[in-house]
Amino acid sequence: MRAAWLIWLGCALTGVGGCLTVRPTSFPPVPQRTEHLSSGVCLHVFDVNGDAKPDYAEEIDATGWVWALRYDDSGVGAWEETITRGASPPTRQLVLILDSVPFEMVCEARRQGRLALFHAPSRIIPPFPAMTDMSLNELLGTSPSPGLESDRYDGEKLHDGWSGYPKADNSPWLTEVDWYLPYRRHSRAYLNPARGFLAELADIERALADDGSLLAYAVGPSALGFIEGREGHLFVLAEIDRFCRMLVHRFRDDIAITLLSDHGHCLAESRMVPLRRILTRLGYRVSKHLRQPGDVVVAGFGLISCAALFTDSPERLAGDVVRAEGVELAMYRAGDEVIVLSRDGRARVTRCAAGWRYSAELGDPLQLGAIISRLHDGGAVDAEGCIDDSALFRATLDHVYPDPLDRCWRAFDGLMAHPPDVVLSLADGWHWGSPFINRHVSVRGTHGSLGRAGSIGFIMSTQGALPEAQRMREVPANLARIGVNLPRAAPATD
Repeated sequence: MRAAWLIWLGCALTGVGGCLTVRPTSFPPVPQRTEHLSSGVCLHVFDVNGDAKPDYAEEIDATGWVWALRYDDSGVGAWEETITRGASPPTRQLVLILDSVPFEMVCEARRQGRLALFHAPSRIIPPFPAMTDMSLNELLGTSPSPGLESDRYDGEKLHDGWSGYPKADNSPWLTEVDWYLPYRRHSRAYLNPARGFLAELADIERALADDGSLLAYAVGPSALGFIEGREGHLFVLAEIDRFCRMLVHRFRDDIAITLLSDHGHCLAESRMVPLRRILTRLGYRVSKHLRQPGDVVVAGFGLISCAALFTDSPERLAGDVVRAEGVELAMYRAGDEVIVLSRDGRARVTRCAAGWRYSAELGDPLQLGAIISRLHDGGAVDAEGCIDDSALFRATLDHVYPDPLDRCWRAFDGLMAHPPDVVLSLADGWHWGSPFINRHVSVRGTHGSLGRAGSIGFIMSTQGALPEAQRMREVPANLARIGVNLPRAAPATD
């Protein structure tokens, strides 16, 4: 295992030269001055070319929206051109996926005056497990992935994530993306995440100059959040704000920009659940194959807050492992039901004509009792106990488990070609994955679980407001309504 990691790391570093010193075109981090006009407009004045003279300004209305741009291109000390934003359809488009950026931190950035070029951010609810491949397959219509991660079991053998991940062998969504950092170079993003993220933005800037429409994916925000936690995402949002202002300034608002993340990030110090040791103590045999009763295949590569288990006895295994420290929920498919277990609870999830049934047989593992009671009083639950899907979605946006019934069901229905027999959702502050990686890093941010912090991503666009919240699979249609169409292109080449 150690040799495989070192080989991959060496390959990632080979030939990169000084690429990590590359940055996008600079834009001032703060205005040169701020003016408050009698009309109520706030004018942020910038020195973009660095000659100590103002040459560009943004007019900001009372809501914090940049509604006009001013230019002094000749340096005469007067605004020679004023552009009202949105006056004509843009000819360029950038859709930029920022891995792991949490919705709440974007809202905080907006309150502090950043990202004022955009309409208000909306929530994206990813599928469960809250993983990049699961989420972006849903966004781009490429589900299923072969498994939860590159380290996956296909019913016959356990595939090695160390060899599979650099080949992006679990990421069919990449065929629809114009620009991304090749996976074999992802290790450099984690070795120096700030410089790596700036290099990604510089590459995206160059790609956009050559093409009027670009769908790009940046892994750097995930690396920054994983290693630096909250501080890492603060850096991401500050740099993205400058990057987008630079593009709007350069193209004189002739560009539509949409930003989104694939899921959130639980920004907490995290420790490893010793899953293999727990299973061994419970009497199971951890193996690479299912050959006899008691065998369990445990997949695990990245350090994430969920886990995939394969077994011939899912009911027994789920009931045993859910009692382990750090495990919050265990679930498995049983015919036309998904069974969800907590340490002291058991419930059945089934489909019905208008939505879902949630039958809590013991306790309330998804903590939905009070919500369903309110929905019943409001007429959103019929006499047979069928809960209206859209009503439940809205009612659980701020719940400890957002949109839990759809997400628990979907984990076993179409996200993965080889779904696990048992899926674990870990408590905040716990993760599972490669023991080798775990020994060499301190985790300050992770994702994957059903929980809110690591689940809820964001989306915002310069082109118009989006619904308050949406499932990831609903995003393309919602973007199309404001004139943003997700581009389709061949995969990036190295």
